[in-house]
Order: sequence, then C-alpha cells, then structure tokens
Amino acid sequence: MSQTPKQFNQKLNLVVAYTFGKQYIGNNGTIPWVIQEDIKHFKELTIPKSIEYPYSIVIMGRKTWESIPEKRRPLTERFNIILSNDIQYITKENAKYDSKLLDSKTGMLFTNWNNFFNNGENSEYIKLEELLLSKMPSNRQEYIHQAFTYYIIGGSQIYNKAIEMCSELGLPYSINATEIYLTKEQEQYKLQDKNQELKLKYTGDTFFPKINDSAIITRVSPFYNSKSVDELLYRFINYEFMINIKPFYTQENDYLSIMRNILENGSSNDDRTGVGTLSIFGSMLKYDLRDSFPLCTTKRMFFRAIFEELMFYLSGKTDNKILQEKGIHVWDGNTTREFLDKRGLQNYDEGDMGQTYGFNFRHFGGEYRGCWEDYNAGNANSVGYDQLANVINLIKTEPSSRRIIIDLWDCSTIHKAALPACLCKYQFNVNVKKKELNLAIYLRSSDYFLANNWNSSCGALFVHLLCNTEGIDLTPGELTVFIADAHLYKTHLDQVKLNLERRPYPFPKLLIKGEKKKNITEFKFEDIELLGYKAHSNIKAEMAV
Repeated sequence: MSQTPKQFNQKLNLVVAYTFGKQYIGNNGTIPWVIQEDIKHFKELTIPKSIEYPYSIVIMGRKTWESIPEKRRPLTERFNIILSNDIQYITKENAKYDSKLLDSKTGMLFTNWNNFFNNGENSEYIKLEELLLSKMPSNRQEYIHQAFTYYIIGGSQIYNKAIEMCSELGLPYSINATEIYLTKEQEQYKLQDKNQELKLKYTGDTFFPKINDSAIITRVSPFYNSKSVDELLYRFINYEFMINIKPFYTQENDYLSIMRNILENGSSNDDRTGVGTLSIFGSMLKYDLRDSFPLCTTKRMFFRAIFEELMFYLSGKTDNKILQEKGIHVWDGNTTREFLDKRGLQNYDEGDMGQTYGFNFRHFGGEYRGCWEDYNAGNANSVGYDQLANVINLIKTEPSSRRIIIDLWDCSTIHKAALPACLCKYQFNVNVKKKELNLAIYLRSSDYFLANNWNSSCGALFVHLLCNTEGIDLTPGELTVFIADAHLYKTHLDQVKLNLERRPYPFPKLLIKGEKKKNITEFKFEDIELLGYKAHSNIKAEMAV
C-alpha cells in the first residue's frame, strides 16, 4: 500500500483515452492511435483558462512522458511531474532539464509518487505550490479562485495509484474520458509490424482501471467521427466521484420517470391475464435518433431478438417456430396450444400467431389461412394490401405526405390474432429540408417493464433500416412514442423497484455497414453493429399470459 498524503486535499482529475469495453490505453509503450481532435480537447482541458485558475499540474509516469514526441516535451503552460521508481533516472533527468525546472508555468520535476505526495513538510507538492505562488505578483493573488488544478494523465500504474489514494482518503476525483469505439472490422484488422509478425492494430498491453458503479456521469458529448483516423468514432464522457452533483440527463430518464409514475400513482386494475396491473393512460416519450440509439441501459436488452423479430414481421411471417429456431422465445407464451384454445383458435397449429403483426404489415385485409400458407405465391396472386411497400414508395415519391402509415389494427379480424398488436400503428414523417426520417408509433397497450423499450427500439431500428434502403436518401431524425395504457403487472413490481434504483448509462450508437440494400428484407444481423452499449445486468421477469 502506498503512503497516503494526509495534507493533500485537492481534487484529482484523471484524463484518459481508452477503447470502449476493453479499455486499452497503450501498446508496447505507445498509443495505438493519434486522434487530433482528442489532442486539441486535452490541451483545452489541461491548460489554465484564466488568472482565477493559474496553475495546471500534470502528473504522469515515465512511459507516458517518453511517449510524448520529444519536440513537444515538456507540455507547455503546465507544470510537468514525471514519476519513476528509478533513482538514477530521476537524478539524471532533473540535471538534464535543470534550466527548466523552475519555470513559472512550463516547468518539470522528476520524482517518485511517495516523494511528491508524502506526509509532512517535505512533501514535494507543498514545496511546488509554495514556489509557484511566490512567483505570482501579490496584487493578482486576490483574483485566484483555485490556484492549482491537478491532472493525472497516465499510465496505468499512475491511474491506479491516484484512484487508490482518493479512495483511501475520501478525496473527490474525476475521470475525463475519451471513449474510443472500434467496429468489429477494426478489432479484427491485422497490421504487419517491422518483424513481419501479425498483431492486432488496436490491441493493448496496458489498461485503464474498470470504472465502478459509484461514478456519476455528468457529461456525455455526441459521437464524433475522427478526421485523422479512418472510421474511428469517439465521444467525451465525464465521471465524478465523491461529489454530490446532479447526474447527466439522458432520454432514458424520461422512460424511468413514467415507470416511477405508474408504480407510485397507477390505478389498480384487473386485466385479461388475471394477474392485475397498475396503469396510467396517455403518455409520450421522445428519442433523438440522430446520434444515439434508445436501447435501455438500466437493464440489458436482447438486441438481436429485437432485430430478428422486426425482420420476421417485415417478411410477413406469422409462424413462431421461425423465431424459436433463432433462439428467440418472446412469443412462446402467446402461441401455446392452451393459449390458442383459450382464444378460440383451435384450428390454428401451435406456434401460429394468427392475423397480427407480420400478416398485417404485408397482407392487410387479406384472408388469413394459417401461418404455413405462402401468401406471396409468385407475387402475382399475393393476398391483401402491402403496407410496407406503400410506405417505402411514399417516402421515395411523396415525402411531404401525412399518410405514410402502417396500421396493424384491423377491428374486423382481431379475433383471428393470437394476440392483437400492442404496437398498432407506425406513422412516418420526412423532414424534407433536413433530409431526416421521423417516426411516431402508437402503443394501445404497453407492458411497460418488459415491452415498452423493446417496442421503442424496434421503431428506432425500423427507421435506420429504411434510411439504409436503396432510393431513400435520408438519415434518422426523431422517434415519438405515444402510449395509451401504460401498465406494470403486479408480479413485476419488485423488478421495477430494482430497475428504478439504477442510474442510466449513455445510449449506444447504431451502425449499419456496407452498401444500401435493394430490399429492406435483405438485412442480416451481421449488417448491424451497436457501438458503446453499456448496460446494467438483465432483470428477469415472467410475461403475464
């Protein structure tokens, strides 16, 4: 255990760039990427802004120091503290840079962690602060708000020591992170080095410590595409520890707010399942699809299942066995023999969803003859009206139309559905000026804990797929979710309370790779990539049937 600086009571600011998930920060003494925008951000963060904050002290290990190009050392307008356990190295480097050691703002000192932060009057940080304050004109000292701002800038051992020290002493600290998001292709891309050996381009041998759940996220920037590194995405995220401050706002907070309102103020109702619900009527959520994807982070969601279910609907299918073969079982409870018989659908095969989502997407108003039927026989004799084809045609040819609608509710046939559609209407809107595709979905009934975010994510995904279909030159805009009956089943209330205890993480970003598809039904899950999805563990709950 390192010595603890009882006199040191400053906040430490950790500044780091790491890959999302694995949190690589370096490889073989070098940084695996050079992102010019991040370098600019680092300078803006660490260089003092005004006389109120006159001195920045950047603390780094020897390897981090040596990874900085020599012509850029020391970091200007900041006092550089370089830490090493090699006494000979410290002595040699202090002698080498002796003329620069006492510069008022751009100075440097080679030492080790314990000497800089040790207890007592000989602590080097105390001497440094006294020295720098003595160089400031007395008539300007009255303007100082905080004389010294400490930044820890690497590497791995120094980050660990800083976090350990702050945890031991109860000191506040922050993490100013640049999270770098690698696509699957980038993670698998191989680069040949000088020895003709193959190594992964973005792997690392040093890591940033795992950020624990006590962190409060206070800032999340948009996703940026690096201009200096091809197809590399990144964003800036600030974490605060030991400080009572307000967490950042995310649209997931609105989702949780409705969940809390149902729990605290919902009316107790009977329902068709016999379980009973707490419910409210008439709610709305909005999600910005331009930069992020609204997949719940306070419990982990099964995103592949959301994708496969949507593609299943878009293909016009109604046979649950198709989903089961893909390991997706969300429709199992509503297509059992017992359930179908209770619905008066004794003539349906087990697993038949009936005249609902898939059929009404592609064959609205047609005669339903069972899930095994081919309703597109040669396309010449296709049954019913193809609402999906109509929507795609209107988006392409009449983008200003207010009739770009898919209606999944057919009053005359709901008795033929195993479960009538809960998400029963899609209405698309094209912002012609911004060239954006917006969507409103209507949920007549929302099992809020299990299905609401699932349905919202399904709608968001639908927008992305349309924008990546040939002939549609649009980008995702906004998703509006209208909810009629929003309810919590009484068997889910313990899970709901656990969910509400959790703080959201930032939403991920959805990428669709490759060329646009000629037909929206051609997409495969391999074409989809979710970047930056960090979520709390899944919360299991049985669906009420």
